[in-house]
Amino acid sequence: MDPTSGSSLQRINHLETIIHDPTDNSLIVHYVVEAAIISVPPINDNTNIPALAESIVNQNSQILVPSVKQLVEVQLYNLLKAKQQKTRGRLNKTRGSSAMNKAMKKNSKSSRIARIDELDEYFDRLYDNDPAVQNANAKLILELAQTPDNLPTIVQHTNLMNALKRLLEDKTSRNSELALNIVFIYFCISHFDNFHPVLIPYKITDVTINLIDEELRKTNKVQHELRKDRIKLDSGELERKDQIQLESRIKQNEKKLGNILDKQSMLLYASFHLLHNLADAPGEEQKMISFDLIKHLTSSMDMTHAELVYLAIVFLKRLSVNPGGMQVLAESDILKKLRPHLTNPQTDIILDASLRLLLNLCFIPQLRTKIARDNVIISSLATVLERNTIEDSTGEGVEQALLVLGILSEESGQTMCTGCPSLVPTVLMFIFSHSEPSITFHIEACAFLLSLSVIPNTALLIAEGEDGRALLHIGNESLSSGSHHLLLLLQQISQHSHPTISSQIAIIIPAFLQFIQQLMNAFIRDTSAKDKKSRSGSSQAKRDQLVKLFPVLGEKLTRQQADQRGSLLPDLLDMIVSTNSSTVNFGELALNHDLLPIFARITNLTEKGNLFSSEQDEEDNVAAEVIHGILNLVLKLTSIPEVLPALAQSGWVSLLSRLIEHHWQDEDIFDICLAALHNLLLHKRTRDIVILHSEALVKFSLSLVYDAPNPEQRRIADEILFIIAAADEKLGAVILDKKFEIYNKQWLLAIKEHERETNGHF
Repeated sequence: MDPTSGSSLQRINHLETIIHDPTDNSLIVHYVVEAAIISVPPINDNTNIPALAESIVNQNSQILVPSVKQLVEVQLYNLLKAKQQKTRGRLNKTRGSSAMNKAMKKNSKSSRIARIDELDEYFDRLYDNDPAVQNANAKLILELAQTPDNLPTIVQHTNLMNALKRLLEDKTSRNSELALNIVFIYFCISHFDNFHPVLIPYKITDVTINLIDEELRKTNKVQHELRKDRIKLDSGELERKDQIQLESRIKQNEKKLGNILDKQSMLLYASFHLLHNLADAPGEEQKMISFDLIKHLTSSMDMTHAELVYLAIVFLKRLSVNPGGMQVLAESDILKKLRPHLTNPQTDIILDASLRLLLNLCFIPQLRTKIARDNVIISSLATVLERNTIEDSTGEGVEQALLVLGILSEESGQTMCTGCPSLVPTVLMFIFSHSEPSITFHIEACAFLLSLSVIPNTALLIAEGEDGRALLHIGNESLSSGSHHLLLLLQQISQHSHPTISSQIAIIIPAFLQFIQQLMNAFIRDTSAKDKKSRSGSSQAKRDQLVKLFPVLGEKLTRQQADQRGSLLPDLLDMIVSTNSSTVNFGELALNHDLLPIFARITNLTEKGNLFSSEQDEEDNVAAEVIHGILNLVLKLTSIPEVLPALAQSGWVSLLSRLIEHHWQDEDIFDICLAALHNLLLHKRTRDIVILHSEALVKFSLSLVYDAPNPEQRRIADEILFIIAAADEKLGAVILDKKFEIYNKQWLLAIKEHERETNGHF
């Protein structure tokens, strides 16, 4: 029975004995039937298993009885399951395999239907002297190889595998069509990793790379002849007759080169695919590198066949993480070959693959500097970002372009900005169009500019963007989107002294303080508290102007909005504290926005909520960071004389004293409060109030004078005690007694220690 139309029966018998039958003049041969093999037609998920089981039982009634139908059905399900597991051995993950499959199907079209039981016949005809017969039978084998169930039979056919290898190696009898079919057959086998150990002994890698080398040499030879002829033709030294002959030869060679490239592209494409699969086998990737595969791949990047170019770039990306491959690439002309695919790619997937390869190349030190100095490549990265400035656009390669820029900026940021002046403005526009802080694009773009902002010249370049108002845009965008990364960028740029930067920071700081005021009021849920009077008309005009520059300040924040943007407070406060611009009057701003009473109330509420402890959840951590920011800002304000009365009236003296007493274990809070009280003691306006709340301050200062490991702490504590003692005679006497007691205690301890060491003898 034809196995393609239904089940067929094959018996495996063993001879037991032979006897003669004189009555019939014959020999009777007795066999033991060991097994009966029933061939089953191809099955898949769409096969009706119960119907097939019934058909098998009916067609093989001589050995199967109807009662075993259920058992047959179970075994058919097991067969289907085993087949599905077997086909999961797929390893090749290279994009473009669909094109490979189309090419194989097109190449394996034959007038005959390939049958696995005729494999020996196809093998025999591979040795035919007629190339057409060889090609026809190679196509039939290829057709069989495209069905996974046939691969074990093909691979186990040792003579066939050796024949295929010999035909591929034989330069004299091999034609390009036969070579392509053989490479396709190997590719089908290499598609499954469990066949790799079978292929490796045949040295398929060596044979395939030699084939690629021969093909590229053939092309290079024709191209070299064409270049020589064109140079000779352009020289103008030929007579008319010779010129006509040369022109005719050039046309013939151009046509010849076109034909070679057409045939060669698919052969190279199939060969690289095969090698890409085999590279997963142990040791094969290193062998490919040692056999100059990287040179062949870079040469193939000049081809016009888009699928081949894409595959070559993907393969190079893989080899670029191999230590041996990195060394070869560092000495190659890979950047020259890659440049056209970044500036004018044939397809989007080629651009994406090129950017991914470029990202890998950035980790090769010898190439990283070259890439940063290559203005064409840097401009192409800026172009990628420029094409994707629409918020809902996530075009190919954006993330890779930003990652490349980020890596290069660590060492060569200024070089890139000098070579490509449009780079920084383009990145800024990209950030403003992708303002969602959680978007990876936004984070990477901010990280790139943050790296550049460390350098004064590039920080100024950022500030001069958007017609000299880039920092204002960054500030407003950071408030409206809640971006911590933009705030960090702004804080870094604000550290540089330049009129362009300082003038914009002088506008940003009041806006930030007003934003802080809005958030604080929302947090304490006391927006109905009494408004402070004495708001001048000029101040109101300034606030109106700020709302125009920072539209977010005009919003009425709900509790939910305040919660969402509240995580910005620590960064906002840190930036304000770190700003040392002479154009910003912090004292006036703090008074105009009534920040000191708000800060005091927030700090009181936070302390009562026990948010200073080390064991906190995420929200409490934010609250603790806010308190640290508030205390740092208060410390900054204690050095401004005109703010001191407001500080005293807001209850900050008693609050700082209480924080020292209750939170002395928190070193940061303790140091900030100690320094702030020290500053308040320096001014007569607040000195008396500090002395009234100085019990805890004196106690800890006495301890610090003798025990503090930090010299700065000892200095501040000593000055605090000196000022208090000079201002208040009663406290001065107490301080003197305590100092004497502590001093003598230290002296007596020293005497006792000395006596112990000398056994009581001086």
